[in-house]
Amino acid sequence: MYYLFTGLLIGVVFGFAFEKSKVFEAFSIIGQLFFKRFTMLKVLMTAMVTSMIVLGIMQQLGVFEFKLKELNLFSNILGGGLLGVGIALSGACPGTVFAQIGVGYKDAIFTFLGGLVSAFIYSFWNCSISDLFSPWSIGKISLTDLLGVSQLSLTLGIAVLFVVFLIGLERFRSWRVDVLEQ
Repeated sequence: MYYLFTGLLIGVVFGFAFEKSKVFEAFSIIGQLFFKRFTMLKVLMTAMVTSMIVLGIMQQLGVFEFKLKELNLFSNILGGGLLGVGIALSGACPGTVFAQIGVGYKDAIFTFLGGLVSAFIYSFWNCSISDLFSPWSIGKISLTDLLGVSQLSLTLGIAVLFVVFLIGLERFRSWRVDVLEQ
């Protein structure tokens, strides 16, 4: 029950941030894809930094342990490309579609149903797809193994880089989009 409540609380806070920043709106998502609007990137990178730090500390405290999955660059690139095309066509991503439904976008339900149908189809073909791409698998590998650093050091290092990048985005005025340009 504790984990359910914690997840619900984090979801409410994240949803509130989505709504207040308006990153769920199609113009924000499409603007991000065209490198014209960086609000979505800033919100998601802030969430990533927060998550990385919290998960890094929790791992150090022994609350859980990361489990590696096999790395398959070809299937990751193909899947990411398909996801990007879907986001560009629908003006929503898997996380923002819930905010769009919540604020009453009528077409968001079709995006949500399309995602459900896609996940359902993938669940049936998962073994076949995995077998198809298995020749390109690199195996279980982690960035900590490649760099020879601890998980906490890597997490904090990446978090610092993300924060520096976010500050740079915020200060570099020519990348900002005025409300009138939307």
